[in-house]
Amino acid sequence: MNQRFKCCTNESIQDRFTIIVENHENDRDYIEVTLNEKIFDVKKRIFNQQINPAKSQLYFKRTKLQNDQTIKDCQLKQDSMVYIIYGDNISE
Repeated sequence: MNQRFKCCTNESIQDRFTIIVENHENDRDYIEVTLNEKIFDVKKRIFNQQINPAKSQLYFKRTKLQNDQTIKDCQLKQDSMVYIIYGDNISE
């Protein structure tokens, strides 16, 4: 992991920030997001089409983030740490 991914929207610069995504192996990615971006779209960018995002779950403060929620809905801010789990036995 340990990569930086930028979002590609027309959001203003103050609506963009970086979150930290950590997996079960303690690898971290730094993902640029926007307030109105959906969790499912973030998961798609994390996996870059290598893993089906439907086979993953994101958690923030021990709460599972729903695919239809926005970054703003989840109250994520600059440098928020989210945890991702994924695999064939994981479902949305």
